Amino acid sequence: MESTGSYWKPVYNIFEEEQIPIMVVNAQHIKGVPGRKTDVKDAEWIADLVRHGLVKASYIPNRDIIWFHITPMVSDLLIGLCAIMMVISVALYIIQNTRTLKEETV
Repeated sequence: MESTGSYWKPVYNIFEEEQIPIMVVNAQHIKGVPGRKTDVKDAEWIADLVRHGLVKASYIPNRDIIWFHITPMVSDLLIGLCAIMMVISVALYIIQNTRTLKEETV
């Protein structure tokens, strides 16, 4: 499969989930072939290149590696969210106590 844009990702994910062998190749390694104007011809051309070992697979990390890459970002977001919630709760506490003090003095 040729990696153009992000259109290949859902197909790749399905194949990976079903444990069907798939190879994603860099579109730049295949470009420049004259006369290849349709998707069917492109697919046949890519298949020929792969059969003859003329292209190599692009590195695509598996789901575990992607999760370990995303996890620190998620924890940073959660820490920031907790800090915001603490500021909001302190502000609400101050507002409630200010109202209580005003009611007692009146």
